[in-house]
Amino acid sequence: MAREKELFRDYLIRLDEKFPDKEIIRQKECAEFLGLDKRTVKKKSAYQSRQSV
Repeated sequence: MAREKELFRDYLIRLDEKFPDKEIIRQKECAEFLGLDKRTVKKKSAYQSRQSV
């Protein structure tokens, strides 16, 4: 059984507080949350053809 990464729950709680009514966030929202440029998030995204991360 795979273990959760150390900060997984902390990030999950912070994401739920910032985006309370969303199951999926857009790359732009992800970039703002992480403090990254949206192009960096897009480059590192596994779903480059989609707008959601």
